[in-house]
Amino acid sequence: HLLAEVEQTCSHLVVMDRHTGQVLWTTSAKTSFRHNATCVGGDRLYTIDRLSGEQLARNKQDELDAPEPGLIAFDLKTGKEVWSTNAEVFGTWLSYSEKHDVLVEAGRVARDSLFDEPKGMRAYGAKDGKPIWFDKTYAGPAMIHGDTILQGQGGCDLRTGAQKMRQDPITGKLVPWRWAR
Repeated sequence: HLLAEVEQTCSHLVVMDRHTGQVLWTTSAKTSFRHNATCVGGDRLYTIDRLSGEQLARNKQDELDAPEPGLIAFDLKTGKEVWSTNAEVFGTWLSYSEKHDVLVEAGRVARDSLFDEPKGMRAYGAKDGKPIWFDKTYAGPAMIHGDTILQGQGGCDLRTGAQKMRQDPITGKLVPWRWAR
């Protein structure tokens, strides 16, 4: 019965009871929250606090040091931090698997996205934030379908990151599984 909303300024998260509208808790970004990098699952709210490419360019132009990006998990009901990491956080997209309690960090590389969308994909144990696997060549968005992450024009196993394969009907050889939108 909770509602998590990212304000347009992307500097605050406000969590509300969706039935009453009562504000339960708020938090402020050190830099800024990106709308595709906030998701909810497992009674936790996950978000990435990092500058966008435009903000980074302004910092560089003004010769300012860029703050280190961070991935934070909050208890959805209380707003208390459950875990966080600053270790090589790069993403602009988060996805959550309820079935496996896995959080996936990625970019959202597409023709209609911002210029600073990164490649790469990392899976975390959502309860404790421990990395499960990382592949710097995978491209998001990381859309989870069962045990598979649909990424780029292929797929990979949610729990291992192994590329999804299929048998070619003509050659009988294993080839990468593909999809198109």
